[in-house]
Amino acid sequence: MVAVHSDVFAVDKNMSVGDWFVDNGATCHLTFRNDIFTSFEKFSEPHTLQVANGNVAEAVGKGVVFLEATVSGKQHKIELRDVWCVPKLQRNLFSVLAAQDKHENSCFISTSQISNLIVNEEKVIVGTRAQSGGLFKLVARTVVPPESAQVNVVNTGSLIQLYHERTAHQNKRHVKSVLKRELDIDVDIDTELCEGCVYGKAHRHQFGTRVRATKPGEVIHADVCGPFCYSFTKYSV
Repeated sequence: MVAVHSDVFAVDKNMSVGDWFVDNGATCHLTFRNDIFTSFEKFSEPHTLQVANGNVAEAVGKGVVFLEATVSGKQHKIELRDVWCVPKLQRNLFSVLAAQDKHENSCFISTSQISNLIVNEEKVIVGTRAQSGGLFKLVARTVVPPESAQVNVVNTGSLIQLYHERTAHQNKRHVKSVLKRELDIDVDIDTELCEGCVYGKAHRHQFGTRVRATKPGEVIHADVCGPFCYSFTKYSV
């Protein structure tokens, strides 16, 4: 369970979907967008977060997101790891705690209108706010990966299913061993039902009762078709 500020469910008409807001209490970075991840892993078990007003929202997975910020004329590309994807949120949250856990030599300094994350005595990202105006908004932009990269983002939960289909629906335990041996990829065997395997192993129900013949000629099977086409030699085919 992760606790966050209650404003994350509020909609601001002046807010952009690319804006990030600083939350001192959040233990990890949070976003409601699923198109900004450069890599993504779906949670195998339910993960939830709770806000001060009691609202609870479910996180579907976590991944890596990049931000770009320009401070004092110098551009910084900031990697956010373990960013939770929470579709019900209305804001992207930058966790100070998560950022400082990643950078030991860092500090977060704020006044009533400006905040700075300093790493190795250098400002890497800045946040601003109006006095009594809520959360700090980062002066940064979200780096959206190209569509080709978004398509190739595969969570580990579906990776075994992907290779199960690519190997002509072989047993998943065999697929797991092949991935480890040939590609050095570790995957977990999931419980996802494969629709193709279900249909392939299903049998067709009988059309009705069938009367078996007790003597030759009692039941006659014949093709009912026509008219027939003729070949060049005038034989029907």
